[in-house]
Amino acid sequence: MPNLSIRDVPPSIAEHLRQRAARNHRSLQGELMAILEGVVAADAAAEAAARVSPRHAATPRRGLGDLVRAMRERTGVDVATPATSTSIVRELRDTDGGRRPADGGR
Repeated sequence: MPNLSIRDVPPSIAEHLRQRAARNHRSLQGELMAILEGVVAADAAAEAAARVSPRHAATPRRGLGDLVRAMRERTGVDVATPATSTSIVRELRDTDGGRRPADGGR
């Protein structure tokens, strides 16, 4: 196996790694190996996901605000407020008389 070495590690980082190793009941060497294995596994998973679905891998993640704006544009309804949600639920409830369909909504 190849040996790797990192020189001039700042004392604060070295101490943090020692504490982390102790919390995880590992030697410093074992903790560093676990960190490297985790990073390599995450990279491999990301690369595999990109191969399976390159369109989705290149798409930036959207936040809740982006989704709310998209829903507002599509429906014209402000889906972000509890009052709006309440009025939608009440409207749905009132249109069927407060009854559930016989099949339980399936």
